[in-house]
Amino acid sequence: MKLKSTFSKNVLILFSGAGIAQLLLVLITPWLTRLYSPEEFGVFLMFLAIIGIIQPAVTGRYDKAIILPGIEKNAVNIIVLIGIISTILSLFIYVLIILAPKYLSILFFDSQQYKKLLFIIPPTLVLYALNQSLIQWLVRKGQYKNITLARVIRSLGIAVGQIGLSQFNLHSYGLILGFMVGEVLIFVFLYRLFMQQIKGLIYTISKVRIVALARKYKDFPKFDVISCVFNQASHQMPIIFLGAFISIEVAGLYGLTQRVLATPIGLISTSIVDVFKKTANTNYRNTGSCRSDYVQLFGILLKLSILPFIILFVWGEGLFAFVFGDEWRYSGYYAQILSLALFIRFISNPLSAMFHIAEKQKYNLYGNILLFISTLVFGMHLMIFRSVIDALILFTIINFCIYIWYIYFSYRITENRS
Repeated sequence: MKLKSTFSKNVLILFSGAGIAQLLLVLITPWLTRLYSPEEFGVFLMFLAIIGIIQPAVTGRYDKAIILPGIEKNAVNIIVLIGIISTILSLFIYVLIILAPKYLSILFFDSQQYKKLLFIIPPTLVLYALNQSLIQWLVRKGQYKNITLARVIRSLGIAVGQIGLSQFNLHSYGLILGFMVGEVLIFVFLYRLFMQQIKGLIYTISKVRIVALARKYKDFPKFDVISCVFNQASHQMPIIFLGAFISIEVAGLYGLTQRVLATPIGLISTSIVDVFKKTANTNYRNTGSCRSDYVQLFGILLKLSILPFIILFVWGEGLFAFVFGDEWRYSGYYAQILSLALFIRFISNPLSAMFHIAEKQKYNLYGNILLFISTLVFGMHLMIFRSVIDALILFTIINFCIYIWYIYFSYRITENRS
């Protein structure tokens, strides 16, 4: 009973923190939609889409291994390993940008006005890798209040940055640089906490230990990087496809749906899964089963999501027009179409942490390949038929079926049958 109470308490701490952090971004969105055009949002969200697809590679997904070692010094060495991987890959991306700027700028931003955005990608990736690693360190330490505070700081930084920079007529750069303000602030906060907590562990960092841990947890980059790249591509590439085959403006309208709905889903899911991973991992290792934790989490997710998504499905278009302005009405229509897939995704995402706990990463890879294929189908439909609505309906049906598979299979592996 005490374990269940602690689990619920920690979920509540992270959920409330994620809610506050995301609420700040949602509350400023009606303001931002009156400061920036759909096209400017489109460029910003295409930039984030590119970052999102590359992100898994810059950590090697070793951030998911930080909670696993039995001793602290191994966790510290994994964080150093992630810092090395992210720096090397970011330098490699810089080399590509310098050697082939024309090809990359045409691929991502077919405009001289935005080609300098490419140079912001590498530092953004390094910040992501470090922030993700330091948050996982706090998960390991059970410091959920600090995780909550960090996410609120990030959201405040983004909000103030994007609104403030809009006054300088920077167009999409205002949104992007404002986003960077939030990333820098959360890094400063997390780094100071981390350095305070590892004073006696700095001297345990060694090349031999880093290499040994990289080999021990090699399944994360071996299976999980590709899996997560497929997963991220399945979520982010629709914006790129819409920008390429329809228009940047339509990409911005779709992107607002992602910002208001999909991004909160991801953040809240991440907050809940941070607690689930620690509790379920302990029970799975000690008793061979974490089914009760899984069922409890499923119930929490279902209760949290069912009413909001019913409201979205019925009144989405009118709500978006009222809150964000009539110029953004189609974003609400897109949200209504996507609501069923978003609903089941909200439930499925935290539960899929079972693939890491049970070390079944290859099955997670299979599911993400299916999600990636569904995105390619979406892109091909847009390219051939140029119908956004039909493509979104098809996309929703396929994704709903895939997420049902995720829930079914992740439930099956909650007991270690070996």
